[in-house]
Amino acid sequence: DGVLYLTMFVDVQRGSKNDFQNPPRLEFEILGIGSQYRTWSILYKRIEGEIGNPFDGAWEDLHQWAIETELKFTRKSDGFQFPVSLIFIDSGDGEYMDVVYRFSKRWGNTYPSKGFKALMRRKKEAPDELTESSIKRWRAAKMEEDITLYEISTVYYKNNAYNNLRVSRGKPGFCEFPKNYDENYFEMLTAEEKLPDGSYVAKGKRNEALDCRVGCLCAADVFLEAELLNYKAWAKEQGYKPHQIQQITHRTVIENLEKSTAIR
Repeated sequence: DGVLYLTMFVDVQRGSKNDFQNPPRLEFEILGIGSQYRTWSILYKRIEGEIGNPFDGAWEDLHQWAIETELKFTRKSDGFQFPVSLIFIDSGDGEYMDVVYRFSKRWGNTYPSKGFKALMRRKKEAPDELTESSIKRWRAAKMEEDITLYEISTVYYKNNAYNNLRVSRGKPGFCEFPKNYDENYFEMLTAEEKLPDGSYVAKGKRNEALDCRVGCLCAADVFLEAELLNYKAWAKEQGYKPHQIQQITHRTVIENLEKSTAIR
């Protein structure tokens, strides 16, 4: 209870031929987003298999899982079904980038993404209200074949994730986890160490859970921003005056999500 919408991030791992414990695979998290930056980890899953073909191996297994679940998750208290609102897939920068681009086209509301330590604001871009004026949390980049690539400022979201892990239960930002998550999951989630310059380093530790959390948090912000633009566009079509449209904020979106997902 308290979840308003869901996001998903898929981490692509090429694995190692010399390490049977590190096979080619996809790892992903479904994250529930609530008000006041509260989160619920709904599912963390690992699918092993070849990742070189977007219609075979681990990709096809992921696709079949999505068909079976319809990418919907049911709230136990009243049976309300939450669809996954936005999905990001790590495209990296190597041989599997094109595979990710092609697979993203198989699903709706699914986009390739790429992490950067920090995204500097370009001259024509408006300042980001939640970061320093020179830093962007995320950026949508138009690629070839009408593909939108979401660039993620990973340091911002790692700071966000680590800070929220310190929050006490019931406070804004608190993170909920299922009881069946094992020690390995939390080791991955906290694998990286923050350096004096503000960057993070894993020092050889597995960090897939942290990468998935970063991607889900960014997708949450992107979805909220898109909903805000939709609300404002609707208000303009309805003839709202400029000052009325200006009063529509992220808080407006959250309040409407709270109403639409209220326990019945």
